[in-house]
Amino acid sequence: LDVCITKDYEMVVIHDITLDQTTDVSRVYPGRNNTYIVNGKETSGYFVIDFTLKELNELKLRQRVENRTRLYDGLLRIPTVDTLMELVVENGPGLYIELKKPSWHNQFLTSVQTTMEDMLLSKLKQFGYLEHVYTDTNQVLPIVIECFEEYSLQYLRNQTNIPLVQLIPSGKLEMSKVNLKHISSYADIIGPDKKNFDGRLSIAQQFVCNAHELGLKVHPYTFRAESEYVMQEFDGDFQMEQSYFIECLHVDGLFTE
Repeated sequence: LDVCITKDYEMVVIHDITLDQTTDVSRVYPGRNNTYIVNGKETSGYFVIDFTLKELNELKLRQRVENRTRLYDGLLRIPTVDTLMELVVENGPGLYIELKKPSWHNQFLTSVQTTMEDMLLSKLKQFGYLEHVYTDTNQVLPIVIECFEEYSLQYLRNQTNIPLVQLIPSGKLEMSKVNLKHISSYADIIGPDKKNFDGRLSIAQQFVCNAHELGLKVHPYTFRAESEYVMQEFDGDFQMEQSYFIECLHVDGLFTE
């Protein structure tokens, strides 16, 4: 679940901090686009943070990936974290939560004296997730939290023993055991973009070995069935790519659409 914050401080589940690619926002709210500095870069679009939950409920979701079915376009709306937690607590299976750009969101939360991390912790407490003791990441877990931002994960580590994932974007992979050891001091799992290994499977093998030696699980992302997203070594064969990562590299999990 990708989590963002609304203008009225509700937690919603949507792929990005902007609404442009996944909703009909420009039709419903023309001219409500904005520009912010995000991770040091000027970014323009229709931002979740500029809309209340009531306003977001007027939007309809759509497929953002080309060449995928459009059958569900216009049929679904943006869910809240509460809605999905209620669903999962009652019916399973589990939650894999990503905090989207928490340091950016937190600048909007100073007036209400909270942070995105504390808001999530409050939800987890409300739904009973903080009562569990998570000691064995070899088992199927009821919840995992992931983030690209180290500080956010470090803060969460001091508040909960829920398994945490340090995400690693493409081009930012650091192979050294010194770096992996540092990550293992606050995270249980490392989630590298598989693009880091495209054309470099020997590096993938060494990376997984180094991580495992330090007690880190490895959950690479994102595996998509369309041939253009499959790594070059596998000639567009999605099943072969997945099988290689699971059976040959021995990753502990993976993200797939």
